[in-house]
Amino acid sequence: VMTLKTFREFEAELDSGLVCRVHKSYMISLDKITGIGNGIVYLGHDKIPVSGSYRDELLNRVQE
Repeated sequence: VMTLKTFREFEAELDSGLVCRVHKSYMISLDKITGIGNGIVYLGHDKIPVSGSYRDELLNRVQE
């Protein structure tokens, strides 16, 4: 997606119940998660890095 907005502004406009920030460069759709590993979230065959600063938030959101 190309936008003139910052990633934070774009994130604020999205439904927080559907997406979660996992890295400074990545937001993911929670319903697409197929697995979570050590510092990685799997979306099918795709591997997305999870930074330490977003890890706890991701785990809390997945457990809801």
